[in-house]
Amino acid sequence: SWEGGFVPADFLFTRLPRLVITGDGSVYVQGAQIEIYPGPLLPPVLVGSITEQELQALLLAAQSGGLFRDVTYGDPPTGIADAPNTVLVINAEGATYTHNAYALGMGGDETDDDRFHFAEYAALLDPVATGVPDSKPFAAKRYAIRAIAADASNPTDGVTPNVVEWPDNA
Repeated sequence: SWEGGFVPADFLFTRLPRLVITGDGSVYVQGAQIEIYPGPLLPPVLVGSITEQELQALLLAAQSGGLFRDVTYGDPPTGIADAPNTVLVINAEGATYTHNAYALGMGGDETDDDRFHFAEYAALLDPVATGVPDSKPFAAKRYAIRAIAADASNPTDGVTPNVVEWPDNA
């Protein structure tokens, strides 16, 4: 996933992980987004699957790239402002490894070995993150909701808030 960066809090709340791969080979990615304003309340999420062999190949590549360990990543090779962190969480062999690197791959070639291997693995995941064949829409059973107060007197985006009664059967 990408976390942080110079974006509004509302954007961060709705930012989904770029890719989730589960132990059974299920692959979750965000689907195509339509360009309208305001956009849909929820982004489309697609779910497909990879084979056990593909899953094991990804795990082997992570292990070979030194990602089955805790790493503290240094800064990118050049100064970059307001970029997001690239975050990767690996759960394997009964352990969890979280990798978090600021502006990964954004400052030219990665010169630090750890950043280079992380960027190399992230690039390996790129084709999977664009979706897998036979993906279908994912129907969520639960949602997180973020409520904020609306000030009808001064809409900054040109959209005047309205009040909608909360459903009784929620």
